[in-house]
This record gives sequence, structure tokens and C-alpha cells, in this order.
Amino acid sequence: MQRRTRRILWWTGGALGLFVAVSALVHIPAVQHVMGWTNPDGSGACPFGHGAPRVASDTPKAARPGPVARTRPALGFTLGATTRAQLASWATQHAITCTPRRGATLLECLDVPATLLAEHGAALGGTTAWFELDDRGVLTTVKTLRRATGADPVARAFAATELALTTRAGAPAIADGSAAPEVLASGAFRQATRDYRFADYRALLRATNLGDGYVLTESYTAL
Repeated sequence: MQRRTRRILWWTGGALGLFVAVSALVHIPAVQHVMGWTNPDGSGACPFGHGAPRVASDTPKAARPGPVARTRPALGFTLGATTRAQLASWATQHAITCTPRRGATLLECLDVPATLLAEHGAALGGTTAWFELDDRGVLTTVKTLRRATGADPVARAFAATELALTTRAGAPAIADGSAAPEVLASGAFRQATRDYRFADYRALLRATNLGDGYVLTESYTAL
């Protein structure tokens, strides 16, 4: 019994150590830039979605080059229109715990049921969502992080979301890597990225193998 207990403790400690090491590694700026985990301003971005950094631009909308998106999908919310009060009502209605962050310009919502953010077909559990608000309390950005233990559900969710975004907004500006299950499962830090960039909208979709599981991260921003 003691040997079995020691073995369990050893494996638990090893798994925890691996997670801490991986978490530290993916937050090193050089690693983030090599892997393409960057925000629109060029700063490093966490592939887990933590922090939900503000996407800011001082460039007037009229001066931004390129076409506008056909529509601006954002998991059922309306960028530039959904208000803080509406988000609070949504959270209360579905018994979701949301915590104000960063001076109440960000709402962090934990354990969001998969069905509530499945507009694009990404019905994965373990979802955390971040809602970023401007100074008027109006939604500017939605970010989500979804987890899975296997590659298949993340690959399916990635494909469904990619199809929906391409159909509704337009083609991605950057399509990097394959989200096929066998490709994602072929090694730690395998990643597929689809970056949709328009004059008035940006959507960023990533599927990532973290070595001890898989994540699908999404970001939808009004510009």
C-alpha cells in the first residue's frame, strides 16, 4: 500500500511539474513569437487565453486598409452593441460566475456551458470566456478557451469554426498549420492558426497540443 501511495504521489508530482514547466515555457516572449502567439500590437499572447489583453488601435477606422468583414461573428454576441448590463443578465440567467477584472473593463466568466458558446459548432466543455468592454461599457472583444484531453474534439471544433467564419466573414488572411487530429497529436506544441483580418474586425482561431491536453482558443474583436 505504501509503495502504491508513493507511486501515485510521484506521478501526481511529475504531472504537476510538467504542467508548471509547460506553462512557464509558453509565457516566454521568444517562444510566443516563434510559435506565432502574438496580439495585433505584436506583443506576446498566452495560448491558454489568460489575461485577455486589450486589442487597441489609434488608427481611425476610415484609415484602416482592406475590406470590411461581411459580418462580424462573435459567438452570438454583438460587437460594438452588447452592453455590460446585457452580459450580466446573460450570466445571471445561466448561473454563470463572472468576475470583473482590470477596473471592470473585462469580465472573466468561468465554466461556461459548452452549449452557450457553440454558435460555430465548437461544443467543448471546460470553457472560460473573457468579455472586454470599452469606456462606455460596450463589448469590443470576446475570447474563449476550451479544453479537451484528445485531439479529435478540438479538431472537429476547429474545422466547424473555420468553416463558419470563412462563410460569414470572409477568407482568413493567415492559414497556418493543420488541425487534423493526427497532425495535432504528433507532438507537443503542434498548432493550427486561422487569422481573419479585416478593416473593422479580427478573428483569431487556434488549436494547440500542449503536451498534456489540447486547447481551442478563439478571439473576436471589433476594430
